[in-house]
Amino acid sequence: MNKEEQKAIEWLKAQRGKYYKTTIDYISKLEKENKELKEMLKNRIKYTNELEQDLFENANNYVVSKDKIIELKEEWNKGIYWNNADDKYYAVKGLEGLLKEN
Repeated sequence: MNKEEQKAIEWLKAQRGKYYKTTIDYISKLEKENKELKEMLKNRIKYTNELEQDLFENANNYVVSKDKIIELKEEWNKGIYWNNADDKYYAVKGLEGLLKEN
C-alpha cells in the first residue's frame, strides 16, 4: 500500500468518526423531540378526557332538551311574547325545525 492509499484510508477513518458523532447527535436530538411530543400528546389526552368528563357531567348546561323546546314552542304559540304575527311565526317554525333535527 502506497502513501496515497494510506492517506485515503486515514481520511476515511476520520470521516467515519465524524459521521458517527453526527449520527449519534441526530439520534439524541430525535429522542429528545420524541419525548417532548409524547409529553404534549399526554397533556392533550388528559385535557380531552377532562373536557369529555365535564360534558357528560354537565350535559344539561350544554344541551337543550327536547321537552324544553316543546314547552317553549307551546308558550310561544300562546303569543304572549310577540308584538306581531311574523315574529311569532318564524320563532315557532325555528323551534319546529330544531325538533325535526332531533
